[in-house]
Amino acid sequence: ALAYGIYAFLEEHAGVRWYAYDTEYIPDLSGWKIPRLDVSRRPAILDREMYVASDYMDGYWRLRNKETMRAAFRAGVSVGSPRQCHTFAVYAKAVTNDALKAIGISGKVNGSELCMTKKEVRRIVAQQMIRYIKADRKAKVPAGCEYLYPSIYELSQNDGGSAGCRCKDCAEFCRREGSWAGPNLDFVNGVAEIVGREFPEITVRTFAYSYTELPPKTIRARDNVQVRFC
Repeated sequence: ALAYGIYAFLEEHAGVRWYAYDTEYIPDLSGWKIPRLDVSRRPAILDREMYVASDYMDGYWRLRNKETMRAAFRAGVSVGSPRQCHTFAVYAKAVTNDALKAIGISGKVNGSELCMTKKEVRRIVAQQMIRYIKADRKAKVPAGCEYLYPSIYELSQNDGGSAGCRCKDCAEFCRREGSWAGPNLDFVNGVAEIVGREFPEITVRTFAYSYTELPPKTIRARDNVQVRFC
């Protein structure tokens, strides 16, 4: 937070700019005086990232532009296991009962998707996420560096042509909400509620992407849920 404040100060009050990873502008400050300020801010968005498939922007440039993902010095937030996006297929491995598995567009079981309306699936996924949280805190963070604990855990749909669960209950939920984001967000809310009982500081993140891009009519994200537009 201190680094972001310093870079914001230089940008807003000294006219410094970082236009690209290899291009910066520093004006003539020979007559400049440090202004008297009393400013306190909190970012509106927890994690901020310029995402490109072939990353040519170094961590210093990202940090100076107040990014939190892939910024230098691990200054920003971190995402826990199993990975930073498209995690439905990973969590689906924990659902071993065929009666709880998702139904694809073909009407057959799809073992890489998650049913968004079955309550037992939410419990299974939440317990798996809690295991990830505990394992990350034990293995990834040295003693005395608890401030580096991952603060976001991803629960987002698969990449490409995925289409979620098309069982009768999920389809009906979608019809009521006018979007597949309805059952998706309700599902993520349910998992986040369970996880939040043990780890209230954790944010569960999901996507508004492809078939879940259209907002639902009534479902809103819980306080510990973040929707990332992709």
